[in-house]
Amino acid sequence: MTTMPLNPRTPAAMASEIRDIGHEPTLTRPGAQGLPSGDPSTPPPPAPPPGDTPPPAHRRRWGRALLATLLAVLLIVVLAIGTLLWAMSSERGSRWLWQAAVSTLGGKLSGEWRGGSFANGFTVNDVRYLDGATRITVSRLDSRWALRVRPLHFTVDKLHVGDVDLAFAPSPPSTTPATLPQSLRLPLGLTLNDVRVAKLTLHAPELVLEDIRVAARSDGTQHTIQIEHLGTPYGEAQASLQLNGRRPFALGGNVGLQAKAGDIPVALQANLTGSLDALVVDLSASGEKLNGTAHIAASPFGAVPLSRAQIALDHLNPHDFAPGAPQADLAVRADLRPEPGAKVFRVLGPVSVINAKPGAIDAGALPVESLRTQVLLDATRQALTGIELKLAGRAVLTGSGELRREKVAAVVSDSAATPAPPQAASASGASAKSGTGATAGAATEATVGGFAFTLRDLDLRALYGKLPATKLGGPLDVKLDATGQRIVLDWRDAARRVLADVGLDAKGTTIHALSLDAGAGKVTATGVLENGDTGAYRAQIKLSRFDPAAWYDLYGPPRRGQKTPTASVTGQLDAQGALRPAFGLALKFAVQDSVYADLPMSGAGTVRLEGTRLMPSDANLLVAGNKVALRGSFGAAGDRMSVNVDAPSLDKLGFGLAGRLQLDGQVSGTIERPAVVATLSADKLVFGAQKLEHLSGKVDVSGGLPGAASDRLNVTLDGRGFSSEIARLDRLSLALAGTRGAHTLHLKAAGKLRQAPLDMNVDAAGAVTNTRGKPGWRGTIQTLENAGVPKLRLSAPWQVEASADRVRLGAARLVTGAGTLALTHLDYGDGQLKTAGALDTLDIAQVLNVVQSFTGAPMPVESNLVLDGKWDVRAGQRADGFVEIVRRSGDVTLRRGGINEHVNVTVTGIPGLTAEKGGVGARVPLGISELRTRIDLSAQSANARVRAVSSLVGTLDADVKSGLHVQNGIPSLPDDAPLSGRIALAIPDLSRFEDLAGAQFAFKGRANLQVALAGTVAKPRPTGELTADDLAVQMFDTGVSVKDGRVRVSLTPNEIVLRDVVVTGGGGGTARASGNIRLDTPEPTLGIALVADKLQLFAAPDRQLSLSGEARATGSGDAASVTGNFTVDRARFALPPSSAPKLGDDVIVVRGGAQARTRPLDARDEAARIGDKPASRFSPHVDLALNLGRDFRFVGAGADLLLRGSVRLQSDPLTPMRATGTITVAEGTYEAFDRKLAIERGQINFVGPLDNPNVYIQAMRRNQEVAAGVLVTGTVRQLRVSLVSEPNVSDEEKLSWLMFGHGPDGAGLGQRQAMAGAASALLGTTGGKRIIKDLGIDEFSIGTSDSGLPDDQQVVKVGKAISDSFALGYEQSLTSAASIVKITWQLSRRWQLVLRTGSLSGFDVLFNRRFD
Repeated sequence: MTTMPLNPRTPAAMASEIRDIGHEPTLTRPGAQGLPSGDPSTPPPPAPPPGDTPPPAHRRRWGRALLATLLAVLLIVVLAIGTLLWAMSSERGSRWLWQAAVSTLGGKLSGEWRGGSFANGFTVNDVRYLDGATRITVSRLDSRWALRVRPLHFTVDKLHVGDVDLAFAPSPPSTTPATLPQSLRLPLGLTLNDVRVAKLTLHAPELVLEDIRVAARSDGTQHTIQIEHLGTPYGEAQASLQLNGRRPFALGGNVGLQAKAGDIPVALQANLTGSLDALVVDLSASGEKLNGTAHIAASPFGAVPLSRAQIALDHLNPHDFAPGAPQADLAVRADLRPEPGAKVFRVLGPVSVINAKPGAIDAGALPVESLRTQVLLDATRQALTGIELKLAGRAVLTGSGELRREKVAAVVSDSAATPAPPQAASASGASAKSGTGATAGAATEATVGGFAFTLRDLDLRALYGKLPATKLGGPLDVKLDATGQRIVLDWRDAARRVLADVGLDAKGTTIHALSLDAGAGKVTATGVLENGDTGAYRAQIKLSRFDPAAWYDLYGPPRRGQKTPTASVTGQLDAQGALRPAFGLALKFAVQDSVYADLPMSGAGTVRLEGTRLMPSDANLLVAGNKVALRGSFGAAGDRMSVNVDAPSLDKLGFGLAGRLQLDGQVSGTIERPAVVATLSADKLVFGAQKLEHLSGKVDVSGGLPGAASDRLNVTLDGRGFSSEIARLDRLSLALAGTRGAHTLHLKAAGKLRQAPLDMNVDAAGAVTNTRGKPGWRGTIQTLENAGVPKLRLSAPWQVEASADRVRLGAARLVTGAGTLALTHLDYGDGQLKTAGALDTLDIAQVLNVVQSFTGAPMPVESNLVLDGKWDVRAGQRADGFVEIVRRSGDVTLRRGGINEHVNVTVTGIPGLTAEKGGVGARVPLGISELRTRIDLSAQSANARVRAVSSLVGTLDADVKSGLHVQNGIPSLPDDAPLSGRIALAIPDLSRFEDLAGAQFAFKGRANLQVALAGTVAKPRPTGELTADDLAVQMFDTGVSVKDGRVRVSLTPNEIVLRDVVVTGGGGGTARASGNIRLDTPEPTLGIALVADKLQLFAAPDRQLSLSGEARATGSGDAASVTGNFTVDRARFALPPSSAPKLGDDVIVVRGGAQARTRPLDARDEAARIGDKPASRFSPHVDLALNLGRDFRFVGAGADLLLRGSVRLQSDPLTPMRATGTITVAEGTYEAFDRKLAIERGQINFVGPLDNPNVYIQAMRRNQEVAAGVLVTGTVRQLRVSLVSEPNVSDEEKLSWLMFGHGPDGAGLGQRQAMAGAASALLGTTGGKRIIKDLGIDEFSIGTSDSGLPDDQQVVKVGKAISDSFALGYEQSLTSAASIVKITWQLSRRWQLVLRTGSLSGFDVLFNRRFD
């Protein structure tokens, strides 16, 4: 932009212009109007004509004087303007103006002028303006701007401001209503290009804004502002606003806020439309579950500023916004609008809050189910009517009330009026007003009113789990007046009563009455807490036969063999003191006529506390035979306090305690330097899950922290029989003897740590150190040995120094069962780390055994690797050195298929293939022949090199370099550390993976991966290529077979590109994949296409499938989708003669040492379970169409079907798979009972769940007098089978015509028995039994044969008792024409004769004898 200079005219030029006027000005007296002196009524003489006599000399002199004066004034003005312009446009002048302003303001303004000018921009540091309560500070201001004259436009190219702190004197509230301005136009154009504020701190209210970036433009009328970034305490904000400067000031724009509720991102968006006269704001909020909207219509300058406010907020969880808040799932609704006909501010409407997940407070939940009320707001009144609060446990609180501001007679002192109670101001949202020096009775404004509630069925246990179950009910009243608040409640049920009367005023809080009643027990309390500087308080509590357990669960769930104690406490407590400046307490208590656990309870005493000192006190308490006594003082020189505990019956107290405890001790000295002498003895001690058979010890210590070298340090502890969830110690002894300056330590422990044996012995000698006020220890460890697991032995004394600031370890050699650690040195302190050492013959097998001993869980891998290692690292401001690990010998072994060795598995797919013979679960070695890892540190970088050679996988070479961040001597990898290097993986023979996958797989081919790394640790930018050739995969169990595979995949920093991915089906056809996966998006974005061209996917003899079509995978995250359309070119599916075997009812599965008898799972239940199972939340949206084509044949289970039709499969995350479409039987037959039926109509309709389509199948036997068949209808889960015939005959006749081709009249006994089996098999229990009864059959069952038919066939068995000892039986296979007829003759109780004949044998005679 070009700035036009201002060139003022010179004084000479101005005088020349005045002379050119043609005549001199006339000098007149003020008020004379040009008349001469004398009579004002005398007319003036006529003016002389031009050329006449010149004016008198005195008039010429006055004219010249006036001209000179005007010229002088004009010259002064021009010089002033010129000087000001020069000062503002030059650096020297601007500096002079700044200094003049600093001097003129008399010390209120200060700052360091750095350069620039007021006209074009300047730089100033440390600006401060102080004027009373107003304070403005700016750490730095750097600006550049320009003013253009035609047209007048001010452009700010740069305005960078550092930290700004603003505090202003409070201003009295305005009583004048706001009005809509006449204009918001600017006198010039304005452009803000780059405005930045690093930090803006506001006071009253407190608010900190950071990283403010603003751009704006205005032509004087239309204003546009763009807030590019605004860091708030709630998140990062952006905004774009447009405002017209003419009435009604049209307004538009949006405001966005990206915030976090805990760790959950939340987005808030506000759209503004309308004008300042009629503003509309639409807000939306969204998060992981949060979803909300709000619509606000307002007239900010109208008499009724709010036109409509609608709020709908779902899945609001307070815990997301404040970690200490409870968990909840709130739905908030509000709809506020002006009262009809209102001329002033008066709005009303319903407000509701519903919690979908109410719960108890101790469970971290909010015990509120819902809140509903009607709200009425106006300028002086806030009313809530129809309040209904439902709490957890079916409690309901109902009521109504209002708060209003009224003129009331103030209650004042002689000097000043008493301010309205702050609680009242808080409740109403406005502070009460009072005038200083007001006389008694002067009117003041205060908030008055109240609420009246009624409570029903309050269950305290539903609010907090350790409170009792109750059904409390009663009133709750809250009243406010000019003097304060009063809260009164009286809740009771059949067993308990809660009474409270609490007042709050300017002086403080007064408990007029507070009582809890339960049965015969009662506790009452009164007290006062003052609002003064000291916070003085006093309270009195009286107990009468009170049992705390009636109001709170002190003891937890009852334990087996332990009786929960009951109490009846009578006594009184009196307390008084102050909260400030140091806490003070004088407590006097007395307990008498009391019982605890059926034993006497008594006590009395006085306890006094002043700050950190316990003043002379004397107290004792006897509870269930356990006594505690306290006497003396502590906290000052010369104080001495004795403590005695004699607790022989801890189990009587409850609280999960048991055993005997005795403690006699004496405490003296001060808090800073206490001295403790005590003896301790305990037997059969139980505290929660921990148990201790015996503990005895003595303590004699003195001094505090840091202490003196001569302070005593003597502790002796001997224990045995300690057990907990993680350890069991048979014995434990600790002996610490000496002083802080010189002492010895002996520690012995034996037992188990988790599952690992422990036999530890430690001997040390040293001193407590004090380095820069921080405690530590320096000494020598003479013995460090563990004979358990891991085995550990220190071969020589070890010099050790440790504190909060420094750790220094001398040379040491630690011999373990897994190897030897040789530490040369370790020194860490003052931000420096130096360490070196070596690791010799580290046995990974022993390491895995140790880990398993501690965890008790089996390791997923086995290894006999032996490693060597060494290191030498130095780190301070930089890091140097190396760490190296090298394989000496050994390998890593995986388990095929990942089967847990504790599960007994029989592999049925490949007969005789077990884990020992190479089946599932077999051990597969990786064949590691080389493994080397080395990390070199240099300055601010680390270089890692890895090389591994495996006969199973191949060769891995990696060389990666990264930046380092070294802080306080500790190297770390920051997210923004630069990354570079390469990774190469060569797999020469994929067939080796068959050893890992199992014998049902066959692989062929080779693969190679080359990757170059760039970018940072958090955001690596890899580039490279994955190639694979001659790929082939065959799955013998499913028949899947592909071959001639070729893969070319490119990897770039932004995407993975599928350049050439193609495979050929085992029997022909191809499949190609192309597309990419974007990596430069928040989540990887798919764009992959798959095209199949007559791809023969299945190529097994009994399973063949060839299909064509295409599919696409697109999107990312929740928006990822898979769509496609495939057509079957040819399909053959043949089932084996019998169905797959299933476990019998008597099979026991042994799993991890536990036994469980299997229960047969109904096929329909299994189908429903699978069909109802929703997809994973990470599953994509699926929409696939499958056309069965013209050659899809299914053979099996007696059926030979040619199928046609199409099915569309769809699913979404967290929803089950859905299917729509129809499959029809174009032609087909069904064979049953050695009869082939023609399927005349077959149709399967999918209308929802994939597992439960609608079925309609009709199979008929024709070419006979009566055509008979079967009709199957319904759904897969609820099939209905019925017999049909043409013409229609009875079910018995239909079945006979279906099976034998003639009516039932000509059926023999064997045919009748067969009909009975068919009736039950086809028609189910009810219909089948009816036909069986009509046929006269006595016995019927379906199962395996007990008369010689193959065991893998299901047969129908029917029988007829001819007499008590003679029976006729018949068995018919359901899957073949095999049958058997048998006659059984019971000769006696022990002997039986069986005659048997059938299709699989000639004639058999069998004798059976019982031996029971």
